Amino acid sequence: MKRILFAFAVPAMLTLGSCSGEGKTDGTENDSTATTESTDVDYTGMTSFDMNPHGLKTTLMVPELISENGDAFPVNVTADLDYFTWDIKVGKEGMEEFHIVIEEADGEGNYIQREKDRLKNDVVFTESFVKESPEFFMYKAALPDGAGQRDYFHIYGVVKINNVDHIVKSFPMGEFSEVQAQDMEKAYHSIKNPA
Repeated sequence: MKRILFAFAVPAMLTLGSCSGEGKTDGTENDSTATTESTDVDYTGMTSFDMNPHGLKTTLMVPELISENGDAFPVNVTADLDYFTWDIKVGKEGMEEFHIVIEEADGEGNYIQREKDRLKNDVVFTESFVKESPEFFMYKAALPDGAGQRDYFHIYGVVKINNVDHIVKSFPMGEFSEVQAQDMEKAYHSIKNPA
């Protein structure tokens, strides 16, 4: 009887495992027009922000952070259209809890591996990867032998905006918690490539 139950249990577990979403792909990993849009991301506590008035044809989700007086913090965007970069900040000035940089890529490709190679040569922090996919990664930066030193989390990804590769990354000098980096990851996934 146990063998019969086992014979039915294994295929059922395999079927359920394939439905769980883990390892799920939409077949666009190698598609050069793929975007990072995902339907599995929980955007609770976030709001859509239009980048079109700032010279970037896309929208993205940003946190709805509330100040001490109950007002929402404004989203501050600094655009440098000469260099095709956009700094998006939410939070108290100088202590932003959300700060990503979007920049047009240089067109040379292999962006993810090039950034990983750069991080390997970091002489200050030791980086370890928390999440990885072909077009995105989140990493933890820690000081070696930094007893009691807080670890910092960052994101780095590639997305097409208006059919041009753009780098989306957390502000490199930011001291972000894992939760803050997760909000920036959600912003990355929310960027839409306009039709």
